[in-house]
Amino acid sequence: RLYYWIAPDYQQQGFGSQAIHLLQAYVAGLGIDYLFGSVHVDNQKSRHTLEKTGFAQMKFAVDEFCEDER
Repeated sequence: RLYYWIAPDYQQQGFGSQAIHLLQAYVAGLGIDYLFGSVHVDNQKSRHTLEKTGFAQMKFAVDEFCEDER
C-alpha cells in the first residue's frame, strides 16, 4: 500500500501528480501492469489527482475491515 499526504501549503502545485507519475514509471519497469488507489469519499482533491494521472473509478467498494478470528 502507498499512502500520500501533501501539506496544505504545498497543495495545488503538482507534487501529488508528479509523485504518482514517478511511481507509475517505476512499477512499469518492474512489469507491474495495474495500480489501484483509493480515496476517502469526501476527498475530492485526491480523487481529481488520481483521475488526472490515469486512474478510473471502479464500480464497487472493498471492505478493508475484517473481524479478528480468535
